[in-house]
Amino acid sequence: MEQTSFLLVVYQVAVNRRVSPLAPKAVLEHKDVDWITLFTCESYGEYWGDYGYRRMVQAVLVDVSLEN
Repeated sequence: MEQTSFLLVVYQVAVNRRVSPLAPKAVLEHKDVDWITLFTCESYGEYWGDYGYRRMVQAVLVDVSLEN
């Protein structure tokens, strides 16, 4: 039987905030450590037919390990 290994990558959420879609500087800040940034849209406006804000979640890399 062939055994499969994989990397377990663990991040810790450090930032969870609502940002304007017109403010890209919120994600372009330099970080001295490894981070991941996730975005989703929120606050859909029926009148405008668009999302008013974005939810930005940033997490810092905590650990990487090889799992069997």
